[in-house]
Amino acid sequence: HDMHGNVAEWCGDNYDRTYYRFSGRYDPQGPAFSTLRTVRGGSFRSRADQCRSRWRNGEKGEIGEDYIGLRLVATVPKD
Repeated sequence: HDMHGNVAEWCGDNYDRTYYRFSGRYDPQGPAFSTLRTVRGGSFRSRADQCRSRWRNGEKGEIGEDYIGLRLVATVPKD
């Protein structure tokens, strides 16, 4: 489902503005330490160019804002 522009999504990665310039190409994990957590995808408060998966920013993990959320995933057990 297209979630862009609803709420930005907390990610498990630590944030560093320049990290991806020097990281591996596939599934980079983020820096080992940072005071910020990665947020992706933009929200209803974002500009149009920020409402895409590639857009990312860093936020302090303890903040609570109405424009940042998370995506819940459920798996269905196979019989």
